[in-house]
Amino acid sequence: MQETPQQYIKRILGFVEGKDPLRVQRETPKKLQTLIKPLSKKQLMQRPEPGKWSVGEVLAHLADAELVGGWRMRLILGSNGVSLQPFDQDVWADTFAYARRDPAASLETFRVLRESN
Repeated sequence: MQETPQQYIKRILGFVEGKDPLRVQRETPKKLQTLIKPLSKKQLMQRPEPGKWSVGEVLAHLADAELVGGWRMRLILGSNGVSLQPFDQDVWADTFAYARRDPAASLETFRVLRESN
């Protein structure tokens, strides 16, 4: 069963409920590093089932999403009433070859962008 947008928002916000959001933002790269450290490259790149992303693909997506998020924050801060451009994550995954990106490089990109943001 697929989630509704409201269910998705509730589930995602549940991860930070009762926590300082800025602290969660700050600690996320280190937490990801800790979670993937024991995994081999093969494990990181293995899809759990057809049509689902591997851990490596999720890390590539997080790096790209952090880039988009940083740009959006800068647009909002620098403009009054700006429109935000959506992007198709599946097109980006194919175009930017998430399935072949190095998970460690994706995590490092995410970390640097998160630190900047």
